[in-house]
Amino acid sequence: MKKIILLTIIAFSASFVNAQWQQTNYSFGGYIFTNCMATNGTDVYVSNDSSGIYRTTDNGNTWSTVNNGLPINPNVQALAISGTNIFAGLSYDGLYLSTNDGNSWTHLTNGLPTGFFSPSAFAISGSNIFVGTGIRSSTASQNGIYLSTNNGSNWIAVNNGLPANDNITTLAISGTNIFAGTESHGIFLSTNNGSNWIAANGTLFSTNTIESLAIKNSNVFVTSSSSSQGGIYLSANNGSSWSTANNGISFAQYCTFYAIAINSSNVFTAGLSLMSGSNVVYLSNNDGSNWTNFSNGLPAWSGNNTIKSLVVNNLNVFAGTQDGKVWSRALSKITGIEKNNTSENIVIFPNPAQNEITIQNPIATTNSLISIRNIQGQELIKENINQNSISKIDISNLDNGVYFIELKNEKGNYISKFVIQK
Repeated sequence: MKKIILLTIIAFSASFVNAQWQQTNYSFGGYIFTNCMATNGTDVYVSNDSSGIYRTTDNGNTWSTVNNGLPINPNVQALAISGTNIFAGLSYDGLYLSTNDGNSWTHLTNGLPTGFFSPSAFAISGSNIFVGTGIRSSTASQNGIYLSTNNGSNWIAVNNGLPANDNITTLAISGTNIFAGTESHGIFLSTNNGSNWIAANGTLFSTNTIESLAIKNSNVFVTSSSSSQGGIYLSANNGSSWSTANNGISFAQYCTFYAIAINSSNVFTAGLSLMSGSNVVYLSNNDGSNWTNFSNGLPAWSGNNTIKSLVVNNLNVFAGTQDGKVWSRALSKITGIEKNNTSENIVIFPNPAQNEITIQNPIATTNSLISIRNIQGQELIKENINQNSISKIDISNLDNGVYFIELKNEKGNYISKFVIQK
């Protein structure tokens, strides 16, 4: 473990990695579906329709397969994580659970349909796990939504009020409210753990294909791929009415957004702008009142590489394109931490450094975490600081080069750059 000597505080200047989108080293072919990315801390999981599930622990620099216990060449349509549990939905092959970071998988069956059962979407709240199915089940009566309250050991159908022969495309949950998006009947809402469902389309979505749903506080965001409903929509009254939330989105009526991701106060949406013929990612930090385009560096649209999936962890935003590639961009650069903290500076000295650096830290509290990564994103040093302090960190075992140091706690995340030159 690296040595940290505790001293006191001062001010801060930040420099950030990944000023624009960059392709990670994930490139394993296959189709990345809308619900095929998930994060657990700094780990990111990605799946596709031909070679299964992959995990990175170093922000996309390296990836490893985590398919032990899955069928050969698994067609994975959806992923979700709850604590130490990872759920994977496989087309035609049902539902699988891993309790050890994907190193092994167990097939879940008790109470779930038999035959060509295809889980397509998840929503998890506390001990309640909801899974929505595609229409590939052996009979229409097996389609819909299933609920487990014991980590997947047992399941019951919770379909009362849902259409009998439709695909569940997306699920979102907040407290007792659960929203379900369908392929051809719009949006449904349950306020009693799925026991009953009612349409929540307002006047807009009753026959539409719903691509994504996400909930932030009392706001429900939805996107649709139906030609008449481009852009992003918002409801503040549980789906009784919907309004466009497209301010700042260029030619929103020609945009199809396939994914929504929420991180703290930030809402991200990603997809395709038909007007410009390009992949796009937009951010709102005011609940959809305004959006800012952060698409610089994304691949030019070629017809088969549309962004279908989007996730956020504490460091990066990750976008999965349907041609089997994953792109990332530093969260700090997108969300404007650099701008928001101009009056509070982290000072690192000496810089360049040789064997030790000192950090003058304005946001230290009783529980701060310091981590140091190399230019490839690999974490090399990770330490907790448990009192207000200036910190001295031993870097004598690190090679010459450029490094990034992150300090984070409940007050914020701060990233700065330094150089080792011995």
